[in-house]
Amino acid sequence: MNIFFVNPSRLVQSGLEGLARSMSLKGHGVTVMTPRRLKQREADALGVDRVIVYRSIFLPKIRYTLPFFPSQLRVLRKVVVQSQIDLFILYKYFYPTAWIPLLYGRIRGIPVIMITDSFPGISWRYGSKFVDLVARIYSKSLGRLVLRLCDKVIIFSPALLEPARRLGLDGSKLSIIPKGVDLDRFQPGCDPQGVRASLGISPDEAMLLNVGRLVPVKGVETLIEVTRRLSRDGFKVRTVIVGDGPYRDEYERMAAKVRGNVVFAGFRSDIPQLLAACDVFVLPSISEGLPSALLEAAACGKPLVASNTGAIPDVVIHGETGFLAEPGDVESFARHIKLLLDDAEKAARFGARAREHVRRDFDWDAIASRYEDLCVQAIQTKKASR
Repeated sequence: MNIFFVNPSRLVQSGLEGLARSMSLKGHGVTVMTPRRLKQREADALGVDRVIVYRSIFLPKIRYTLPFFPSQLRVLRKVVVQSQIDLFILYKYFYPTAWIPLLYGRIRGIPVIMITDSFPGISWRYGSKFVDLVARIYSKSLGRLVLRLCDKVIIFSPALLEPARRLGLDGSKLSIIPKGVDLDRFQPGCDPQGVRASLGISPDEAMLLNVGRLVPVKGVETLIEVTRRLSRDGFKVRTVIVGDGPYRDEYERMAAKVRGNVVFAGFRSDIPQLLAACDVFVLPSISEGLPSALLEAAACGKPLVASNTGAIPDVVIHGETGFLAEPGDVESFARHIKLLLDDAEKAARFGARAREHVRRDFDWDAIASRYEDLCVQAIQTKKASR
C-alpha cells in the first residue's frame, strides 16, 4: 500500500509519527505531509519514504496551524499521481489541515481514515470557557460533517464511544485502536544519578516527573500544590516538569513558594532518560485523550499517578500499574504518591506491571498490523462501491 499521512501541526504528532514509522517498517510506501520543514534528525526519526511541506500560518499563542489551502492542493495533486496513493490517513479532525485532503480523497475515490484522540468541547476541555465553547460549536457543526465524510474514524479508547455517537458516528464507521509506544526507545535501565545530578536532585530526594505543555488543562497548579504538601509532610521530593508553554512564568511564580522543590526543565531531548530516572510519573491533567507521555513512562517501568479522565484508565489500572485520582483532587494525588514513596517494593511492582501492560496492549508493531487490516478493508470497500 501507498499511504499518505497528513500531520496537522508544526510538531509531528506522536501518534502519527509512530504509526507512519511502523507502517514503513512493514514495507508500505509512506508519505507524510507537514506544515513545517523538518530538521534532519526529525526526518530520520520519522523514517518514511517522503516528507513534503505545505505552506501554513502558525498562531503561536494557541499553537494552532492554519493551512494555505492552495498550497495543500498543489502538493496533493502532484504526490497522489507520482506515488500512486491508495489511502489518506488524517490526524485530528479539529484542525483545518484535514479539509482539503478529505475533499480531494472524496473526489478522487481514495479512502480517507481519520484518527482522533478526543472530541474537543465534547470529551476534552482546554480549560478556557471561550475556547471550550468554540470547540463545542465546531465539533457539533463542521467537525461533525468532517467526521461523517471520512470512510473510517479511529478512536483510541472505548471511553470515546459515547461522545462519538453523540456526534452521529455509528459502529460501522468507528474502530477502536489505541496509540502505541516504542518499547525499544522507552525502557528501564539507565543510570539515574547522572540525570538527577544534572537537575540538582540529591541522592536522598525522590524525583517526581511530569511531561507536557504548560497550559491550564495539564493540571500544573495541582502538581505544584501536591509538591508543597509532600514537602510539608516531611517527604524529600523534587518535582521536575518537562515542557513549555504560555503559562510558564505564572507557574514558576506559584512554584517559588515551594522553595525550589519544583524544577521547570523546559523542552528536553532526553525524555527516555528522564523517565527512566524518576521515581513516580505524575499526570494531573484536567482533561486528556491518550497521552503519549503516560505510555512512555509505563514503558520505562515507572509507577503512575494520574487523573481519572479520558483514556488514562486504559493505561493506569488502579492498584495494579498505579493510582487514579479525580482531576484537581490534591489530597488524593498526594496520598497515592506517599504510598509509593513509602513502599519501594510496591512502586517497583507497579512499574513492572505497567511495562508488561503496555508491552501486551500498546506495542506499535501489533497496532500497525491492526491498521494494515483496516486499511486493506477500506480500500476494498471503496473499490467495490465505484
